[in-house]
Amino acid sequence: MDEKYQQRVSKELKRLADGMLHTVDRADEIRGWTERVTNSKDLESLYNVIQGFDIAEEADKISNKISNKGVKDKIEKLISLIKTNLKICKGLNNFDTKEYTEDVNYVIGMDSVVDTRTITKDEKIHMNIINKKHLTIQRILDSK
Repeated sequence: MDEKYQQRVSKELKRLADGMLHTVDRADEIRGWTERVTNSKDLESLYNVIQGFDIAEEADKISNKISNKGVKDKIEKLISLIKTNLKICKGLNNFDTKEYTEDVNYVIGMDSVVDTRTITKDEKIHMNIINKKHLTIQRILDSK
């Protein structure tokens, strides 16, 4: 073997050994920490430290934004539909604009909910009912 090759092998072995020593040191540190944690107050402080690294919460927020992207678009279209129906129905006697106002307020509320969490199945069902109702109203109004 030539000298450069031996140096590279030696350097790589040293790097691997240092990495393993670092891992062993960390394991010893954690072992010592768990041995020192003996009462509930220590456990509570350990729990609080771990809670400070709440990566799961950030992951949930990002996941909600991704999964709610299509829902948010549908909600915006539904809000637009209801507002259009409200404008058209305002002077007509056969349409309950109070109910439509309640519908638009509910859907606007869902629009803000989508930013923080995934909407539930019941909320989706309720919004689908509102959507069907307002599509029917739109068809009735378009036929006049």
